[in-house]
Amino acid sequence: MEYCCPGHLSNHHHNHDCHSCGSNCCDSHQHDSGHTDHTAQWTDYGACSETCGQGTQTRYCTGQCIHDYEIRVCDGQKCAVNGGWGTWSTWSSCSASCGTGNKHRTRVCDNPKPQHGGHGCHGNNIDTESCAFNQCPSE
Repeated sequence: MEYCCPGHLSNHHHNHDCHSCGSNCCDSHQHDSGHTDHTAQWTDYGACSETCGQGTQTRYCTGQCIHDYEIRVCDGQKCAVNGGWGTWSTWSSCSASCGTGNKHRTRVCDNPKPQHGGHGCHGNNIDTESCAFNQCPSE
């Protein structure tokens, strides 16, 4: 199994992605000669460095190893995303053709949409304004 050598971890998505290690991969169980190292002993990987999103985990050699430690990418839980308001719609037509009425516009909490336990948007999703025309004719 290959991992990035210590000091060469970059932003990559797979713990076996040698290309993103800058061609500096290690095989923790092989010496430079390519023979399997049966004296290598490793601790378990520690906790992920991030509680949500992508982080790293480290394990340490307790035997005779080529490297003192190895780092691999880990994924924590999905991060909470708080909601944000989208743009306001255009104003509706006035509710009255004469006298005083109301018009309104709306917006949606989708920029971004709340996810993974994130908070919803605060404030109103409807905005109302009065609109006035000429006085209505009397009947």
